[in-house]
Amino acid sequence: EPLMHHDRVWSVVFSPDGQTLLTSSDDQTAQLWDVALGKPLGPPMKHNAKVRNADFCADNHTIATGALGNSARTWRAPRSWSGDVRELNEKIEQLTSTKLSKGGNTEPPPKTIVVREH
Repeated sequence: EPLMHHDRVWSVVFSPDGQTLLTSSDDQTAQLWDVALGKPLGPPMKHNAKVRNADFCADNHTIATGALGNSARTWRAPRSWSGDVRELNEKIEQLTSTKLSKGGNTEPPPKTIVVREH
C-alpha cells in the first residue's frame, strides 16, 4: 500500500533506526510514517508553500524541512513510548496539558487525542 500525499512527493528519507520514513510534498506538508504499519505518525507538518526537502538531524529528535518561498523550519520528532496505556495517557497529559479520550472512529473535539488500546 503506497504512503500517500495529495500532490507530488519530493523527498523520502529513512530515520537512522529505519523505523520511520519522512516525506516532503507539493501538498505543502512533510509527513512522518511508521514503516512497519505504513501509517502516518502524527499530523502533517504544514508549510505555506510546497515542501521540497526534509531530513532527520543527527540527534534523531529533530526534523528540518525546506519549502519554496525561502522558508525552512525545524520540528521535534516524536519519540517512541512503550508501556501501559494508562502511563502513556498520563505522560501525554503532563507534557501537553491535553485531555485524552478513549475512543473509536468519531471525530474528537479540539484539544483531544484519541488513544486506542490494542
